[in-house]
Amino acid sequence: MTKQSRNIQAGGRLITILSISAVGGLALAVTSVIPKWAQEFPQLPLAAIELLVTLANLGALITLLFNPWLTRRWGSKRVILVGLLLGAGAGCLPVWLRSYGAIAVSRFLLGLGLGLYAPHGISLIVHHYQGAQQTRLLGYQTGIGALGSTMIMLLVGALASRNWRWVFWIHGLLLLVALAVGRFLPPDRPQSVAPVVRTPLPRSAWWLILLTFWTYLVIWGVQLKLPSLFSEKGFGGAQVTSLTLALMNLGGFAAGMLFGRSYRRWGRHVLTAGYMTAAVTVLGLLLSPNQGLAIMAAVGFNFVYSFTGPYLVVRSQQGLAPNQVEEMSSYLTIVTIVSAFLAPIWWNLLGEIGWGPLTQNVLVWVITMLLLLALIVALVQSQQRRIKRVNRPRA
Repeated sequence: MTKQSRNIQAGGRLITILSISAVGGLALAVTSVIPKWAQEFPQLPLAAIELLVTLANLGALITLLFNPWLTRRWGSKRVILVGLLLGAGAGCLPVWLRSYGAIAVSRFLLGLGLGLYAPHGISLIVHHYQGAQQTRLLGYQTGIGALGSTMIMLLVGALASRNWRWVFWIHGLLLLVALAVGRFLPPDRPQSVAPVVRTPLPRSAWWLILLTFWTYLVIWGVQLKLPSLFSEKGFGGAQVTSLTLALMNLGGFAAGMLFGRSYRRWGRHVLTAGYMTAAVTVLGLLLSPNQGLAIMAAVGFNFVYSFTGPYLVVRSQQGLAPNQVEEMSSYLTIVTIVSAFLAPIWWNLLGEIGWGPLTQNVLVWVITMLLLLALIVALVQSQQRRIKRVNRPRA
């Protein structure tokens, strides 16, 4: 193989790995067709209609639990390809389906595919890259995910304006990613030929998994309450909110691109600073007197907060054995999905506690939780530094 061919292969592999993260948000991309589904099935309650969106996440939880075992047995390339092909086929089916039950089954199957390929957006970077390059790419992974969600939302909007059923053709993007995986991703050797001794995850990994859950619960709270906040303050309707959410994703993309440099410069302080500055931006969002400042505060929140996700991913992968990487990646994906499920319940319950309207109460609680997270992380990191100093061998 010539040097040029090796460079093409390496570049294609990198683009392929990042593209897996770019299509991670496809399952929720069809949220905009909920009103159309409600018209299609007027005899059903709205909760049943919304279930058609969340069923994909439910299916993903099942295959996520088995993903480490499947990867050891069949290899990551095969598992990813099956997940992408299953997701593409099942995701496009509602273009033709007319019954509620059939659409529900197709959405569940889409989720099964999502759970097969989504965790490998992290684990492939960990397996194929090391050191500063790995840290930088894990930041890119978050940024590309945000950029991919933005582009998918724009494409969904364009398709929905012509025919709402055409929205489901968006899942055809998974076929393009599958072709790239088949062409550029090197095959890995399945580990089923010999019994695998399962090494339990270290205690620090479970702390990071728990922290990831609360971190994502916060961001879902801000995104869930943004439309009602804009409506209550007269800052604009659905169109302005959609634009703001798209700009927020672009802010997340910018943060992902800058993460590697920030992590090298500030290290552990990135997480604490992310929580604290996010609290300031949410306060700015809550107190904004006009639309422009509110949009700036929302985008600023997503920008500074998008440094926390890559930090947790980088720290969670450090010191793991090779056979623990897929397990850790699966758990991180699981807690992000579970947090999305629980966010409406959690924040609406907390919103009942306070002196203002529900939306404002929720944002006050978000600020409180961000400050608590910053304090807890600072205390834990201080304790860890003291332990290292005590255990450091003396000359």
